[in-house]
Amino acid sequence: MRVAAYTVGIDSRVEELMKLLDVKSSGVRVLGLHGMGGVGKTTLAKAVYNKLVGKFECRSFITNVREISRQNDGLISHQHNLIDDLSLDNTVLTRNEIEANISAIKEVVDKRKVTVVLDDVDDIGQLNALLGKKERFCEGSRIIITTRDRDVLL
Repeated sequence: MRVAAYTVGIDSRVEELMKLLDVKSSGVRVLGLHGMGGVGKTTLAKAVYNKLVGKFECRSFITNVREISRQNDGLISHQHNLIDDLSLDNTVLTRNEIEANISAIKEVVDKRKVTVVLDDVDDIGQLNALLGKKERFCEGSRIIITTRDRDVLL
């Protein structure tokens, strides 16, 4: 994934976040990055994602969650993208209903270790529709969430 050019000081931050994610450990790890718009959350998430890509067979980077979720059927579109990215054989059916897709996502993330990045989340409902509870994820999965609102992460 392309990271912005001339990112000063990003390498040490990426290494620090990689230590927190500790890909060799079991359990599900969730990393939240929050701050004002334009401070580099997405750039940092992309850089970390690039480091994780080779370590996970199934992965997804969902961009602009806030903006696209406001569009008609935007959240459903994000769900479809997530399911498509994470299902290796594309046999998981997607629907045009949020609740049905939540079940499909659960079916996919319950079976295998995944890396998921959700970029620019601004509502807990978006997290619930795209990820649900971390307990539904297979051991060893890693999740990164970027947001402007710290309360979304709590």
